[in-house]
Amino acid sequence: MKKLVYSGILVVLTVPALAGCSAKKSLNSFKASSEQRYDKSKKLNTIVSELKVKLRSETNIEWSSKIATDVTNADINKGIMVDIFPKNTSDSRLLEKWEEPPTKDIQKMHVIGTIVSKAAKKLPDDNTELNVGFESMQKSKGVVPVARSVKEMDAIVVR
Repeated sequence: MKKLVYSGILVVLTVPALAGCSAKKSLNSFKASSEQRYDKSKKLNTIVSELKVKLRSETNIEWSSKIATDVTNADINKGIMVDIFPKNTSDSRLLEKWEEPPTKDIQKMHVIGTIVSKAAKKLPDDNTELNVGFESMQKSKGVVPVARSVKEMDAIVVR
C-alpha cells in the first residue's frame, strides 16, 4: 500500500515538472525561430536599402520598394518578392522609355541588371526575388520588371 501511495505522489510531482520542461523547450524553439525571422528581415531590409542607393547613383532616379510575402511564381514558392520601382511617375515613364524600341538603352539596362544580380547574391535564401521595374500605368498590373534576380540565378533583363 505504501508503494502505491509513494508511486502516486511521485507521479503527481513528476508530471508537472516534465510538462514545464516541455513548455520551456517549445518557448525556446519559438524564440529561436522568431529571432531568425527578425535577422532575415533585417538583412533583407539592408540589402534593399543598399540596392536603392546604388541604383540611384547609377540612374539618378529615386527608388521605392514594396515587399510581398507568400508569393509563388516560376522562381520562388511561397517566398518573398521585393519590387523596386521609381518613386515618381515621371521617372517610371523614363525607365519605361529605356525599355521600349527603338530607343532601348542597352547600356542602362545592363547596368541595372548587374546591380540587381550583385544584390541578389547577398539575399538570405533562395526563396526571395528582387524585381526592378516601373509602375504600370494600369494600376492593376503593378510593377513591370526590367530586371529580376534570385540568389542562385543571375539577373534577367526582361525585354
